[in-house]
Amino acid sequence: MPSEEDLPKAISVDYLKSQGYRVIKVDGAIGGISQRGEFMMSLWNERVPIPQHVSYAVTENGKLGTEIPAERVGRGGLVREVEFSASMSLNVAESIATWIQKHVREFKEAIAKTNEAGVDNLKKDGTT
Repeated sequence: MPSEEDLPKAISVDYLKSQGYRVIKVDGAIGGISQRGEFMMSLWNERVPIPQHVSYAVTENGKLGTEIPAERVGRGGLVREVEFSASMSLNVAESIATWIQKHVREFKEAIAKTNEAGVDNLKKDGTT
């Protein structure tokens, strides 16, 4: 076992984006404990459904006119599109939870500071 003197003073870590990297909007999560004893979390975004089919009238001069609402085909309600699922150990789940809680506190502090300063352009949803 190396002595404390032999241990490095710092370790450099590079973050690389995978080929599948993308930014997604997250509106919620669903999950629990998997059959293998790992924490499973699926993240989703919520939106109104996109029509599967839309018909338009043709104007007298042969151009695309207005939509014919009675011919619209699609699903009703809301769509919760699952973007991805993450499987992790309990230790990793706790680490991520701690990280999120830390950043939520910092975000709330930033909101409070802007409100104290009379600046009302930072909202809880991150929009201005």
